[in-house]
Amino acid sequence: TDNGLTYINIFQKSGDQGDQWNEELIDISSYSGTVAFRITAIVSDNGSGTHYWGDIAIDNFEVKEAPACATPLALNASNINTTSTDLSWTAGGTETAWNIEYDTTGFTQSSGTVVSGVANPYNLTGLTANTAYDFYVQADCGAGNLSVWEGPYTFTTKCIAFTSPYIDLFDTGLSSCWTQSLNDVFDWTLNANGTTSSSTGPSDDMTGGGNYLFIETSAPRITGDSAVLISPDIDLSALTTPQLRFYSHMYGTSIGDLNV
Repeated sequence: TDNGLTYINIFQKSGDQGDQWNEELIDISSYSGTVAFRITAIVSDNGSGTHYWGDIAIDNFEVKEAPACATPLALNASNINTTSTDLSWTAGGTETAWNIEYDTTGFTQSSGTVVSGVANPYNLTGLTANTAYDFYVQADCGAGNLSVWEGPYTFTTKCIAFTSPYIDLFDTGLSSCWTQSLNDVFDWTLNANGTTSSSTGPSDDMTGGGNYLFIETSAPRITGDSAVLISPDIDLSALTTPQLRFYSHMYGTSIGDLNV
């Protein structure tokens, strides 16, 4: 109304949102007439001193009629175990009931298992260990009014605990029961033969001709970066005096710490 001199902030999001496109829905029903939107992106280094890991993008900018039954947002799976998980999402409106559909990853919708009238969150049981699943959510706004389906969201159930004695030589690859932490900076790498850096790292695995796991500390790595690898669960009950044994290789003039 003042030729673009004043703008009201209606949306803000900060920080890493993951490597995917996220749908943003904003209620502008309190406005009428002609509007314009000022979209501002601000560069940040998040304290690292480096800016080139901070690209922001938008696409498919649309102003349209809001659906009568809004789509749920921010699907998530937490407390993931071998046969169960808690599914959750953010309501798109004031609805209090939802339908979910789930099955193994890649299934075609309408061919999965549908559970109707569930609450948020919903404890999903009867799953198979070490299996990737997709799930979708649909809002039920009553009187037969349903939203479009939102999803898929993919999660993987935990592995059943391995019995001991247990050994993994990594020669057939890195098992999906090993997990790379999401709360570190970079990942461990499966490798054979030598590393890409000179004067550091092994030239072969411990037994010869197989694989090993290592961290590559060349750029863009900086001092203090961490890589965290989590083993599968291992049942110690068959052992009288349990012991952990592994071989480490720490060669070079800038070796940091290895913690277990």
